[in-house]
Amino acid sequence: MLFSDAVEAFINFLTIELQRSPYTIDGYKKDLKYFQNYLQKSLGRYVLLSDCNIFIIRKYLLYAKKEKNYSPRTMMRNIATLKSFCKFLFLEGLINENFADRLHAPKIPEGMPRYLSKEEIQKICKCVDLSTYSGLRDYTMLMTMYYAGLRVSELVHLAVNDVAELHDLSIRQGKGGKCRIIPMHNELQKVIGYYIAKRLSTSKYLFPNKNGVPLSTQYIRKMVKKYAVKAGIDPAQVTPHVFRHSFATMLYKNGQVDLLRISKLLGHANLRATTIYTHTSADHLRNAIEKL
Repeated sequence: MLFSDAVEAFINFLTIELQRSPYTIDGYKKDLKYFQNYLQKSLGRYVLLSDCNIFIIRKYLLYAKKEKNYSPRTMMRNIATLKSFCKFLFLEGLINENFADRLHAPKIPEGMPRYLSKEEIQKICKCVDLSTYSGLRDYTMLMTMYYAGLRVSELVHLAVNDVAELHDLSIRQGKGGKCRIIPMHNELQKVIGYYIAKRLSTSKYLFPNKNGVPLSTQYIRKMVKKYAVKAGIDPAQVTPHVFRHSFATMLYKNGQVDLLRISKLLGHANLRATTIYTHTSADHLRNAIEKL
């Protein structure tokens, strides 16, 4: 059996039976494609499923770490992909042993998430040229990321119907296929309302490209860095996820929203993932003590 055929069967399983989100499936596809390319380059021929074993997987992971400089988080995701893939193959009887079960994911060092102040967000947004349609779209996306804390995959898959009432944002393509409702900030209501009134596309997606399909997540990543440079902010410190961190951090620091509600707004599967936002500045701690 060709390795590519096994991958196709796995992707079909994720799509049809588990109904994973398109973004999740794309992640699995990319990870397995990189692994397949490595195998094909190493073997110099088409890759068979029988070529896959624990030793070749470990050689690939070493290559990914040493040659491709994968971060611990990226390594962890690749290992999770390979473990899920091999578990599927074993349960389907396509391999005799689930050898990937012996893989151990690296420990991720816990650090404070980067976030931007409200002033830095405003500086970035002021750099957008609102006289052009693409600028208006970019500005609306920046404001949506900040005022709703969306993941980049959730942003690009927003549909016009998801903001139809300009009251709530309906997230239908959340991580793990989960849905949630995010109340819309007054400022965001104005921005999205104005954008929709000026919108040129008839696509069902709120932020489509010229072909009417969702913008790529890569476009969003490049966009935020472009405006960070214009604002005089280190682009290495600005990503779509930093906007999400900024949203959660501001909610927590304002002291009006507890971690449980922040967790629900962010779409976290468990509260533990939200505790990273308990990072605080010295001024924040000082203010808390002074209230005693």
